[in-house]
Amino acid sequence: GAICRGFFVPSQPLMGKYGISEVKKMPADYGDALGEDRKDELSEKIMQIIVVDKKYRDRNYSASQLAYDTGTNSRYITAVMAERFHINYNGYVNTLRINEAMALLANERYRDTPVEKIGEMVGFANRQTFYASFFRFQNTTPREYRLQHLRPIARKRARKNKWESSK
Repeated sequence: GAICRGFFVPSQPLMGKYGISEVKKMPADYGDALGEDRKDELSEKIMQIIVVDKKYRDRNYSASQLAYDTGTNSRYITAVMAERFHINYNGYVNTLRINEAMALLANERYRDTPVEKIGEMVGFANRQTFYASFFRFQNTTPREYRLQHLRPIARKRARKNKWESSK
């Protein structure tokens, strides 16, 4: 055997003795195996399922499940996501989740909804993942974002009743 680029490469007799075959280089670009029409079709299906049907909210929905639902394999999903969306599956799903979380955090109707609950509503499995993803996208925490985008509640000053006498 010999060392090639830091890897041990067995000699031919050794390879034959142990039934080892040489590693064949396969092109990893699965996008080339798909025609443009099929890429368009998969792009539309991905948009329909992830965005329109809001599957990004399902924390258990995976790229494998998306592949199954679109009638293809996960390698093709990966290739189409990279070429047409310029992002991987997890990045795309998290972008949609963060965008919806930002809208909810800045909405008066959700003022009293705990930040962790909003994270769950948009599909994050736990508080840590939500906060880490939110910070990665926005460079601020969800709580800070909410404080920056919601007006402070106007507090009513307590007034003395004019019938009460001050002692």
